[in-house]
Amino acid sequence: MAKRNTATQTDIETKGERNVIQVTIGGGAANQGGATSSVTEETLDSLREKFGAPNPVFTTLTFSTWDAAESLALGRKVSTERILHAVPGFAQSVTISWDALSPAQREGLIGYHPAMLPVLLDETVKLRGVNQRYDARARAEGMSRDARTARADEALRSGHALGERVLRGGRQWTPPAHLRRSPLPTNVEGIENPEALANTLDTLASWYEAWRATWGEAEVAGYEALQFAPGLTGELRGAAAHIRETQEVLAAAADLTPATQRELDAQDGRVLHVVGKVYAAFRGAAKEDERVVVPDLGRLSTVFERVRSKAVAEEPTPDADPAQPDADPAKPDADPAKPDA
Repeated sequence: MAKRNTATQTDIETKGERNVIQVTIGGGAANQGGATSSVTEETLDSLREKFGAPNPVFTTLTFSTWDAAESLALGRKVSTERILHAVPGFAQSVTISWDALSPAQREGLIGYHPAMLPVLLDETVKLRGVNQRYDARARAEGMSRDARTARADEALRSGHALGERVLRGGRQWTPPAHLRRSPLPTNVEGIENPEALANTLDTLASWYEAWRATWGEAEVAGYEALQFAPGLTGELRGAAAHIRETQEVLAAAADLTPATQRELDAQDGRVLHVVGKVYAAFRGAAKEDERVVVPDLGRLSTVFERVRSKAVAEEPTPDADPAQPDADPAKPDADPAKPDA
């Protein structure tokens, strides 16, 4: 039996709070599936913005077969980190696979519609939020109240000082023509408004990155001698992320209903439910038409596929039993006898 075509996904690089992935289709699969090789870089947030809010009808239909108990059991076996890392790449490879299909092939792909991707991305954004609340509570419980407050105050003070320094330098040294095209923020928000301050630092980072892109070779040397360092963009974004993280810890400590392990596992299971439905649709179509490109599951492949022996490595692999997925050591309830692949 012929090997299934698959859209391939590279490893995911984590940059701050963003999961940046690159997706491409290999030459063989692209030629057979009729897809054009494509490389893109997306984050969960950029994909969410691109696809928009989910259609409530498709949300209802997608979860009409959802079993809460089975979903919770599956969620307990797979780490949240794996899911958050894999979904952006999976969503992109689904899009590539779908775009490669002819109208006739799409009619034969039962159980999938592009409107399912906004549902998947929305559930994944919710998962990230629950995960952030859960992690923030764990960090909060590991520090005293004074330590939490001191850490948050220092993040605000240092972030504000950095923003003021960059804003002052930008006003003094940026050519007026560039400022007219790309204005600087009018001011750096005060430390009494942490989220606004973090947003201003992110805005300054983007502005500085764009300004650097206009420099010629001689200007690079000159501006860097004036302490407009290449790492300043990362420093600004890092300061913004640190402010948000320390504020999350403060909020988590004051939260009377913090995220629980059960809530996290349940949301893990909801995301995996949608992934499974999308993957099953393409997989079923590929069994009938070898030109259909099966989207790549990335780090979730062992959740939905069993690993066969090398002797049958080229054969399609059956779906894993949802009750016995690969365990993940990052989950406390995972079975240590089933290590993560």
